[in-house]
Amino acid sequence: MEYMEYLQLKEGTTHGDFLSPLSYYELNTKESQFLLPMHWHEEIEVTYIESGSGSYVLDLCELPVSDGDILVIPPGTLHSSKLENNSNIITRTFVFHLNMLNSLQTDACAIKYFAPLIHGEFTAPIIVHRDSTGYDSILQAFSQLLTCYREQSAGYELAVKSYLLLLFYQMFHHNIFQKKGGNQQAESTPELLKKVINYIHTNYAVHITVADLAALCDFSEYHFMRFFKRYVGMTCIDYINNYRLDVASVMLKEKNSSIMEIALDAGFNNISYFNKLFKSKFHVTPSEYRRLITEMEG
Repeated sequence: MEYMEYLQLKEGTTHGDFLSPLSYYELNTKESQFLLPMHWHEEIEVTYIESGSGSYVLDLCELPVSDGDILVIPPGTLHSSKLENNSNIITRTFVFHLNMLNSLQTDACAIKYFAPLIHGEFTAPIIVHRDSTGYDSILQAFSQLLTCYREQSAGYELAVKSYLLLLFYQMFHHNIFQKKGGNQQAESTPELLKKVINYIHTNYAVHITVADLAALCDFSEYHFMRFFKRYVGMTCIDYINNYRLDVASVMLKEKNSSIMEIALDAGFNNISYFNKLFKSKFHVTPSEYRRLITEMEG
């Protein structure tokens, strides 16, 4: 498939919002037709087949599913689904961006588990059957997540995040995710990443170049950019901007400074560019974000 065709299949739906970047979908149908056209999105998708049978097409490979299966569709994966003839299928699906599980400070969880998922370093399809090792523990974590999300009692957002982390813990603990073959980076990789990320977190307010970061690793700029994207899951420029936006969001909550001052303090020299990136990440403008946070805390 050509790259432009792939881009055209990107789903336009926004899953959740900046306060709750997670969406839940229930499907219960007897229609014998495609349930979902071919599409992809930046979020990860976890689907439990409660009953019935059908098939998913992941990156153009058809995968049969039946009741009890738990299917994980990594970010960026082309996928569609369809029913078997005269079949009734019930599914429970969570769609969310893995960034919601990352802390402001990049840690082992981001580097060892979530970045490889985002970057497609695990073999696909990822499916947990009833006879898979750890199935009961994984299903229990999913069921706890589902119950918590449906009830939405006080503080449920905290529990949702904890159950998502528990779900991934169970999957990694039982080796559901398998690394693709190929040469492994030297053991110095975590230390190099720590050095680069610490530099960004310390110097976000000033101009940072790819050359500056590459020099920290003694890499060429080309090699560094490939290295960083492979292990962090995004380009170094995207990471810098994303970190600056997170810093700005905290400033909007804690400071009374103007939007312009906050943009500058967070490392953005162009207010229009800051506003554009902020709305793309949080789905609201900086002013709207500040107002919503104030109303929530009021």
